[in-house]
Amino acid sequence: MKSFLRWSATLGLLGTALVSGALANVPEALALPEEQVVQRLRTVPVFMIAKADGGVLSQCLDPTNGQQVNCDNEKKVLVTPAFISQRDAQTVLQRLRADNPNDGQNLQVIPRSLAEVYQQLEQANREKKDSVAVDFLPVQQQVESALALLRQNGRQVQRFNGVPLFVAKFKSENKYLTIPQGDDRVIPFFFDKEQAIALLDRFKQSQPNMASDVEIQVMDLETVIQTLKTSNDPVLNKVLLVPSRESLEFLRTLQPTQPGSQQPSRNQPANQRQNQPQQRQNQPQQRQDRR
Repeated sequence: MKSFLRWSATLGLLGTALVSGALANVPEALALPEEQVVQRLRTVPVFMIAKADGGVLSQCLDPTNGQQVNCDNEKKVLVTPAFISQRDAQTVLQRLRADNPNDGQNLQVIPRSLAEVYQQLEQANREKKDSVAVDFLPVQQQVESALALLRQNGRQVQRFNGVPLFVAKFKSENKYLTIPQGDDRVIPFFFDKEQAIALLDRFKQSQPNMASDVEIQVMDLETVIQTLKTSNDPVLNKVLLVPSRESLEFLRTLQPTQPGSQQPSRNQPANQRQNQPQQRQNQPQQRQDRR
């Protein structure tokens, strides 16, 4: 079967950042408890291509040059692609099936929560198994939006490494725009630029005198995960990763239709109510949280 990652690169999806089990080697006292990290990641689905035996499709790569190698090679890293977009995963799956119909028919796209992927990587690292990594594959349109924003803010960049996240931040102070969620306030990090812009527009309508002081900034998912893992800043507990509209629509299709049906397990992607504050709660207010 043709290289999985080659298909991804052909579609413009291949990511450039590998997140391995050893995200950072820091003293445990400096990191948030793992459960708090997992909680921040639990609401986000990613999509992998699974084989008939239930294992996910992976490739053995040379860690020095990224080239595919035989899996018997001692110097290798086992890389599993994880798509942010279910549609992108389905597109690659269709091409794999067209390339090799016999083997391809045994493949399917499966959802996994980002928390589950993180925990599996951490376990592999603790057990010191073969080197493993996940290549998160962003939505190309959002990568282009991230590059446009960075250039608009004066950054001379040719490419964006990783999966972009969009967050509203105040220019005059080191503060992020927050929204109410229950009795607390959270800092929404969006996978879709359009969702971040919608939040910003609502804030500008409610606080026109502060409209010129807030802007959308770009971060990458891998850096956010590493910061969650390596910092004990309590503000990190306010980080809310908001899945894309496409992911939310997909998650709705997985919800039970019978009254009283069980909710997804803790390691499964949460439902829309868990993933995103309700419309009434999404109205931004003037209060912000300092990083």
